[in-house]
Amino acid sequence: MIQRKAIPLLVLIIGLVSQPEVKGGECLYDREDFIAALEAGVGSELFDGAIYCLCQSPIIRTEYWAGPNAAAVFRECRNDPLRPRIIAATAALLHTSWAGEAENRQVLCRLVARFGVAQLDTFDVFAEVVASTQGNYHGGREELAILRDCRAVDVLLDEYRMLRTIQYRGDFDGAIDILSCLYHIPCERAILAAKTLLAEEDDQKLRSRIQLVIDR
Repeated sequence: MIQRKAIPLLVLIIGLVSQPEVKGGECLYDREDFIAALEAGVGSELFDGAIYCLCQSPIIRTEYWAGPNAAAVFRECRNDPLRPRIIAATAALLHTSWAGEAENRQVLCRLVARFGVAQLDTFDVFAEVVASTQGNYHGGREELAILRDCRAVDVLLDEYRMLRTIQYRGDFDGAIDILSCLYHIPCERAILAAKTLLAEEDDQKLRSRIQLVIDR
């Protein structure tokens, strides 16, 4: 589970793992270096670090990301000038034996989802992102928020209800993440889903987060 901490400003960040490219919680190379590693292919020295730092680290490092500031960050992701290089590099990687494994293909789709890419070669990015996070109630939400695909509403609704069952009821972070993601799905169905959840929810903190989706 990725822990989020509240900070004064929403920022784009890179990488948080102990790999050769990462020290002290930060990646040692900038995004262009990592994109160059993707372009060089699986044999590149920085390839594994590039996959992590571009794909698996949080974009927004705050517990609450339903609002215009987060929306602005996601809009920048969709309009990133490096987006064409990301698409070209990941599309090329799809045709390698490395991407023959479903998990690796899904990682590539999650990566391009962070740049608002809906279709990668013949693959439906939304479907691949959802498949990659099945059973993991703390993954893929930022990617779904950036994609803004209306199909996310049903996925998020099901996830929220699962987390509010007795088994998972203490997982407030996961529930808040789902509601934050729902805020960024620009469909009337998202508001209707929020109204349904508001009628079902008895926790006041979560009710206030649901109301943000309705009032956006």
